Amino acid sequence: MIVGGALALIGTPIVYRLRAASAHVPAKSTWFWPTWWMLVPLFVLLLGLLINALPSSFDLRRTIARGRAASRRRDRS
Repeated sequence: MIVGGALALIGTPIVYRLRAASAHVPAKSTWFWPTWWMLVPLFVLLLGLLINALPSSFDLRRTIARGRAASRRRDRS
């Protein structure tokens, strides 16, 4: 997620500029933030960094599964 988000943050402005240049349209946005869709790779990058920062003892899948199993047990009672 970290690599994918970083590559999208780097690659998107380059692709945007190349497409604008090939269409002979002046790009009106900045080089670093050409469109609001840049929030998506930024979110992916930040989520990857958050997951990477979590301790190895924290297992998100186990926590989610445990929460679902506990709620099912409560519903049956």
